[in-house]
Amino acid sequence: MRRASPQTQKMSILKLNLSGHDNPTLAAMGFVTPKTPHVNFDDPELPQKFLHYLRSLDIDSDTTVHLAVPGSSVIAVLTIAAIHGLTGHWPVVFPLVRREDGFYPAAPLNLQQYRDRARMMRSNSIQL
Repeated sequence: MRRASPQTQKMSILKLNLSGHDNPTLAAMGFVTPKTPHVNFDDPELPQKFLHYLRSLDIDSDTTVHLAVPGSSVIAVLTIAAIHGLTGHWPVVFPLVRREDGFYPAAPLNLQQYRDRARMMRSNSIQL
């Protein structure tokens, strides 16, 4: 995708409905419902695959993102944001995966490392 020069580049707003369901009210507000990716928390490549999925939505450093998330996810989002605000870095998250006999932690997701990898995907960054 061709980018405008820094002088003419404008911030864009991407409104994502991540509830997994079409919602006419959100659609009227300009939210789009992307295809829901199949997520396998046991896949060690999941973080990288998800970064590529998000990049396919044209999310970059010039994008303001508005998210509509399922109701119970709001607490998780607020908790992660608060931890980042209090500590200055992102936490390690252990997703719980349903198995036949209950829920078990999948491989940990180091959100700080994930964030660092995502930053390197910005169009205006270079790796030294």
